[in-house]
Amino acid sequence: MLKRKSFIMALFINCLALGSAFGSGNPTYYKGELIHTNQPFIRVGGDEVKFGYAQTGCDTTSLKNAAIALKNRQTTDRWDNLLYAFSVDSGMCIMIGWYDLTSHQYGWAAAQNQPNTWSVSDIDKGWQNTPNGTNRRYAFAINGQKINLELYNPQNEGALTGNDILISFGY
Repeated sequence: MLKRKSFIMALFINCLALGSAFGSGNPTYYKGELIHTNQPFIRVGGDEVKFGYAQTGCDTTSLKNAAIALKNRQTTDRWDNLLYAFSVDSGMCIMIGWYDLTSHQYGWAAAQNQPNTWSVSDIDKGWQNTPNGTNRRYAFAINGQKINLELYNPQNEGALTGNDILISFGY
């Protein structure tokens, strides 16, 4: 009986730490500046790829140009499946994207900060509302390797406010 109680307590603590299968709280996240690396690119499926984000306008041309501009950055951001918190000005978008230096292909997802809500979109789909506590994951393939761009609208608890969004580059 003691082992069972210990197991249940450990499971409960793990669920709380992960953002919870019980539906409350935010997942673990890190401050935005920790996303930067000193690497010029990350190798994905053999290709040289840059990952990054930019606060930009929300029209398709601005989002596309922000994704393409990643190729000119000196370094790439992390590709580690961890969530990073960023503040985005009201009415603006955060674009998270990738640029393949080998094939010259790119992809992006974006979140728009609107009063009392966030909308998300990607290179192929229209805007969708994302309520607090929900996420959207967008999958792409780079030279046969699956990658994900994830946008998570937090619960606006603790250090997070209505202007904050969590983003992740992963696989």
